[in-house]
Amino acid sequence: MSLRSLEGLAFELYNETGVTRGLLSVGIYHRIHRTFGQQFCPVCLLEDEHPYLRKVWRLAFVTVCEHHHVILHDRCEHCAKPMMPYRADMKSRYGSPQHISMEFCGCCGKRFTKNNIVVAEPEFLEFQKLIYKSISSGFTLFGGENLYSFLFFEGIRTLVQGIGRTERTKERIHSNKIVFEMSHVNLRHQLLSGCANLLRDWPHEFIVYLAKHKQPYSNFVSRNTNGTAPYWIDKVLKSAM
Repeated sequence: MSLRSLEGLAFELYNETGVTRGLLSVGIYHRIHRTFGQQFCPVCLLEDEHPYLRKVWRLAFVTVCEHHHVILHDRCEHCAKPMMPYRADMKSRYGSPQHISMEFCGCCGKRFTKNNIVVAEPEFLEFQKLIYKSISSGFTLFGGENLYSFLFFEGIRTLVQGIGRTERTKERIHSNKIVFEMSHVNLRHQLLSGCANLLRDWPHEFIVYLAKHKQPYSNFVSRNTNGTAPYWIDKVLKSAM
């Protein structure tokens, strides 16, 4: 049931004391979420007989609901606060805590609605299907190779870094610093859509992208902790230098 169960699937190692690569950060401080790391599908919560949060909604690579194909939310549509269902019974200092369903915001108490849902693009849905399949199986058949899923996701993160720097340079993203695991769901969806385009005809589209934007090797690897990209990305980067 814990996030550690995704170790070796969505990420290589789970970091108990810091940010885990690929896992959204909730920024807990005094039992309050300071960042928007808990995503949710409002349609799921409204339709569930017993609403609950899915583990995959904490992954930075997931921005679309597997069942309803809508872009996930990462904050309340009414008060714009992070989702904190465990605080729903803390409204009153007096009396016994009351059970409040997860379909209600833990901060303002209002019920989530289907008013602000956006259906993802068909092309992106195919990419998300690959993400979900990789998480469940632990492997990804890609580019004629059978990759461990966490290596596939580390490669996606590497591509997203480079795309983010290009978009920021061209002022299509107005942010001084992009931390994938702490970014708004809409920004991650934008970056992952660009990544999906590069993966569609691998490695041809990636090579064309590198030539068009003249991106150096360091744009993709400078913030990786080991100073390199996963081998399936690294060999393409080096061949295009």
